[in-house]
Amino acid sequence: MAADTPDKLDLFVTACCEVMGALVGIEQAPEHPPEGMQDTPMVVTYFMTHDFRAAPWVVHRTHIDILLARGDLPHDEAQARKYVLRGGAALAANINMKGTCSTLNIQRADGPLPITYQGVRYFGVRFVLDVKIEHEDTLIFSFSS
Repeated sequence: MAADTPDKLDLFVTACCEVMGALVGIEQAPEHPPEGMQDTPMVVTYFMTHDFRAAPWVVHRTHIDILLARGDLPHDEAQARKYVLRGGAALAANINMKGTCSTLNIQRADGPLPITYQGVRYFGVRFVLDVKIEHEDTLIFSFSS
Protein backbone atom coordinates (compact mmCIF):
# COMPACT_ATOMS: atom_id res chain seq x y z
CA MET A 1 0.00 0.00 0.00
CA ALA A 2 1.45 3.37 -0.99
CA ALA A 3 2.24 5.76 1.84
CA ASP A 4 -0.29 8.32 0.61
CA THR A 5 -3.10 5.78 0.10
CA PRO A 6 -5.61 5.96 2.95
CA ASP A 7 -6.22 2.70 4.78
CA LYS A 8 -9.60 1.54 6.07
CA LEU A 9 -9.15 3.29 9.42
CA ASP A 10 -8.36 6.57 7.64
CA LEU A 11 -11.48 6.22 5.49
CA PHE A 12 -13.60 5.49 8.57
CA VAL A 13 -12.30 8.57 10.42
CA THR A 14 -12.89 10.73 7.34
CA ALA A 15 -16.49 9.48 7.18
CA CYS A 16 -17.00 10.15 10.91
CA CYS A 17 -15.66 13.69 10.51
CA GLU A 18 -17.95 14.34 7.54
CA VAL A 19 -21.05 12.94 9.27
CA MET A 20 -20.49 14.54 12.68
CA GLY A 21 -19.06 17.74 11.20
CA ALA A 22 -22.35 18.27 9.36
CA LEU A 23 -24.27 18.65 12.63
CA VAL A 24 -25.81 22.07 13.14
CA GLY A 25 -23.38 24.33 14.99
CA ILE A 26 -20.20 22.27 14.61
CA GLU A 27 -17.30 24.57 13.68
CA GLN A 28 -14.62 21.97 12.92
CA ALA A 29 -14.18 18.22 12.59
CA PRO A 30 -10.54 17.60 11.65
CA GLU A 31 -9.41 14.13 10.58
CA HIS A 32 -6.45 14.24 12.99
CA PRO A 33 -6.71 15.47 16.57
CA PRO A 34 -5.22 18.98 16.71
CA GLU A 35 -2.74 20.25 19.31
CA GLY A 36 -5.25 22.88 20.36
CA MET A 37 -8.66 24.14 19.40
CA GLN A 38 -9.54 27.49 17.99
CA ASP A 39 -13.24 27.13 17.19
CA THR A 40 -15.80 25.14 19.12
CA PRO A 41 -18.04 23.18 19.06
CA MET A 42 -15.53 20.77 17.60
CA VAL A 43 -15.52 17.04 16.86
CA VAL A 44 -12.50 14.87 17.73
CA THR A 45 -12.46 11.21 16.63
CA TYR A 46 -9.93 8.73 18.01
CA PHE A 47 -9.41 5.03 18.66
CA MET A 48 -9.05 3.53 22.13
CA THR A 49 -8.61 -0.22 21.66
CA HIS A 50 -8.41 -2.76 18.84
CA ASP A 51 -9.63 -6.35 19.22
CA PHE A 52 -7.88 -8.70 16.78
CA ARG A 53 -9.42 -11.99 18.00
CA ALA A 54 -11.58 -12.41 14.88
CA ALA A 55 -8.91 -11.35 12.35
CA PRO A 56 -9.07 -10.29 9.60
CA TRP A 57 -12.12 -8.62 11.20
CA VAL A 58 -11.01 -6.11 13.81
CA VAL A 59 -13.29 -4.39 16.31
CA HIS A 60 -12.07 -0.86 16.97
CA ARG A 61 -13.35 0.88 20.12
CA THR A 62 -13.81 4.44 18.92
CA HIS A 63 -14.55 7.67 20.75
CA ILE A 64 -16.12 10.68 19.11
CA ASP A 65 -16.05 13.76 21.33
CA ILE A 66 -18.05 16.89 20.66
CA LEU A 67 -16.29 19.63 22.62
CA LEU A 68 -17.55 23.09 23.55
CA ALA A 69 -15.53 25.89 25.12
CA ARG A 70 -16.16 26.44 28.82
CA GLY A 71 -17.61 29.75 29.87
CA ASP A 72 -20.98 29.77 31.57
CA LEU A 73 -21.69 26.27 32.90
CA PRO A 74 -25.53 26.31 32.63
CA HIS A 75 -25.28 27.61 29.05
CA ASP A 76 -22.50 25.15 28.16
CA GLU A 77 -24.46 22.21 29.54
CA ALA A 78 -27.60 23.22 27.62
CA GLN A 79 -25.61 23.55 24.39
CA ALA A 80 -23.85 20.20 24.88
CA ARG A 81 -27.11 18.43 25.71
CA LYS A 82 -28.41 19.17 22.20
CA TYR A 83 -25.63 17.06 20.71
CA VAL A 84 -26.62 13.86 22.54
CA LEU A 85 -29.64 13.33 20.28
CA ARG A 86 -28.24 15.11 17.20
CA GLY A 87 -25.06 13.02 17.29
CA GLY A 88 -26.89 9.79 18.08
CA ALA A 89 -29.29 10.38 15.18
CA ALA A 90 -26.42 11.15 12.78
CA LEU A 91 -24.61 7.95 13.78
CA ALA A 92 -27.77 5.84 13.53
CA ALA A 93 -28.46 7.24 10.05
CA ASN A 94 -24.93 6.29 8.94
CA ILE A 95 -24.62 2.86 10.54
CA ASN A 96 -22.02 1.66 8.02
CA MET A 97 -20.32 5.09 8.01
CA LYS A 98 -20.46 5.61 4.26
CA GLY A 99 -19.46 2.00 3.54
CA THR A 100 -16.24 2.08 5.58
CA CYS A 101 -17.29 -0.51 8.17
CA SER A 102 -19.50 -3.58 8.30
CA THR A 103 -20.89 -2.92 11.77
CA LEU A 104 -21.14 0.20 13.90
CA ASN A 105 -22.55 -0.35 17.38
CA ILE A 106 -23.28 2.77 19.39
CA GLN A 107 -22.38 1.55 22.89
CA ARG A 108 -23.34 4.74 24.67
CA ALA A 109 -23.22 8.51 24.79
CA ASP A 110 -21.65 10.02 27.89
CA GLY A 111 -22.54 13.50 28.95
CA PRO A 112 -22.90 16.31 28.84
CA LEU A 113 -19.77 16.18 30.97
CA PRO A 114 -16.47 18.00 31.53
CA ILE A 115 -13.78 16.73 29.15
CA THR A 116 -10.13 17.72 29.33
CA TYR A 117 -8.35 17.86 25.99
CA GLN A 118 -4.69 18.89 25.67
CA GLY A 119 -4.80 20.21 29.24
CA VAL A 120 -7.79 22.50 28.56
CA ARG A 121 -11.19 21.92 30.14
CA TYR A 122 -14.15 21.72 27.78
CA PHE A 123 -17.74 20.61 28.16
CA GLY A 124 -19.16 18.07 25.79
CA VAL A 125 -20.54 14.71 24.77
CA ARG A 126 -18.58 11.51 24.14
CA PHE A 127 -19.94 8.80 21.88
CA VAL A 128 -18.45 5.33 22.40
CA LEU A 129 -18.65 3.04 19.38
CA ASP A 130 -17.55 -0.46 18.52
CA VAL A 131 -16.72 -0.57 14.83
CA LYS A 132 -16.06 -3.78 12.89
CA ILE A 133 -13.78 -3.42 9.86
CA GLU A 134 -12.29 -6.15 7.70
CA HIS A 135 -8.56 -5.65 7.12
CA GLU A 136 -7.91 -8.61 4.80
CA ASP A 137 -5.50 -6.72 2.59
CA THR A 138 -3.46 -4.98 5.28
CA LEU A 139 -3.04 -7.41 8.18
CA ILE A 140 -1.59 -10.88 8.40
CA PHE A 141 -2.11 -12.66 11.69
CA SER A 142 -0.80 -15.87 13.11
CA PHE A 143 -2.21 -16.96 16.46
CA SER A 144 -1.12 -20.02 18.38
CA SER A 145 -2.51 -21.44 21.58
